[in-house]
Amino acid sequence: MTTRFVTEIPGYPTPHSPYSHAVVANGFVVVSGQISVRPGGGPTEVAGTTMREQTRQCLRNVELILRAAGSYLDYVVKITVLRARPDLYGEINEAYAEFFPGPKPARAMARLGAEIPRVRVAIEALATVAEAGQIVRASRKPLRPRIPTRIGELIEAVYSAFDRRAFLRDALAGYEALEVLLASLAAPGQVRGADLGTFLYLQAQYELTQRFTAEFSIRPLLERHFEATLARLRVWARDPSLHVRRLVSEGTRPRLPWAPRLCAFQRDPAPVLELLELPKDDPELYVRRSVANNLNDVGKDHPALLAKVARRWRKGADPERAWVVRHALRSALKRGEAGTLAVLDVGAAALVAVSKACIRPNRARIGGAVTLSFTLANTTAQKQRVLLDFRVFFVKATGQAQGVQAQNRRIGPRRGAGPEQADLPGRDKHPQILPRRAPNRGAAQRRGPAAGVLSGAALIGNASRPREALMSESPTPVSRPKT
Repeated sequence: MTTRFVTEIPGYPTPHSPYSHAVVANGFVVVSGQISVRPGGGPTEVAGTTMREQTRQCLRNVELILRAAGSYLDYVVKITVLRARPDLYGEINEAYAEFFPGPKPARAMARLGAEIPRVRVAIEALATVAEAGQIVRASRKPLRPRIPTRIGELIEAVYSAFDRRAFLRDALAGYEALEVLLASLAAPGQVRGADLGTFLYLQAQYELTQRFTAEFSIRPLLERHFEATLARLRVWARDPSLHVRRLVSEGTRPRLPWAPRLCAFQRDPAPVLELLELPKDDPELYVRRSVANNLNDVGKDHPALLAKVARRWRKGADPERAWVVRHALRSALKRGEAGTLAVLDVGAAALVAVSKACIRPNRARIGGAVTLSFTLANTTAQKQRVLLDFRVFFVKATGQAQGVQAQNRRIGPRRGAGPEQADLPGRDKHPQILPRRAPNRGAAQRRGPAAGVLSGAALIGNASRPREALMSESPTPVSRPKT
């Protein structure tokens, strides 16, 4: 009998105690009790506060582990629920029914013995291993519409006027057709190397990205079938479909938001950079923007490499590629990294004075415009090329600030008795940001936008920290604009 121990799952916390997430033996998958840890977080970072929310997250985690072990929720034969609050039995059942709408597996409930802070429930499972190419039993529903339903709930939570039912009617039209696609593929963990199963998975990504999105679903293939997936991406970089070409760069982003990180690419980004050479001059901005975002991700782990690539791409660059370079450098620019500033030909501390700073209107409105005006004066007799960086600061739980726009300006030498001045009024088109739930507020307030403060900052020369200057004497709370 062959036994396999599942301890490492991409994007999922490793066990913090001496146990395996799952053990595969004799045709069965035994999943250890899983609490509602957040994928991508720490081993004790709990997601959800209510019993209903934690039950959902526990079952999502069980499903993730089953897939890594070569099975599905549809092959579960026994579930054990360990609950810290027996009186919340109804909430458990409500969430549980979403994951098992058809025939139910056997189930047992017990009291959670260990007192773990903030943990209300833990779930363990016993399932059979899915055979390669096996079609899920017709009596079960392998594709329950949990994901579209959850998306609708999240949108409705922050925008009460959202028509969730109309959204689901549109999103679920033809949804069952995906069952045919999944049934034609080998089960997870069963394919090896660049065989037919790998080919079918890649072909599915090719079709999917032209209709919806595949930058998330292609990431497991990059981890498990590295060479075969890279070879296919090189071909796709010249595909007629702009969506397929974008997948080449977006799907390989080491730090794609809301997705597990590609740790191999974080350690060694050479394969990513080789791919980015192909679409960096793509005719579509949609694709080039993705290339810039990928290179920006690389720079967060390898700032010197980012500067090296940016310097090489700038040589003889047309306006389109020059834009890609600037966009790729934006995060390094905010950090004030010397290598990035050198690429942009600004390395020395600038000697300037900022005055008459003003923001109008005092309260920014979504869909409106904000005018920033100030006077920047050169205090020397020599021309200086300075880099101005405008920021929007808004109130967040972490207190972090988000930069907005960078501009290059050349300031002339002073003439006569006073310094030469450059008045830089104009409209700054800030990105719009979706409303965010305010922490520690009532239910009604959680649906509203978070307050923020509008101000500006100038990043000048190669200073290690940005030189900040408030653009208004009394910053006014503003609604958080949409991204």
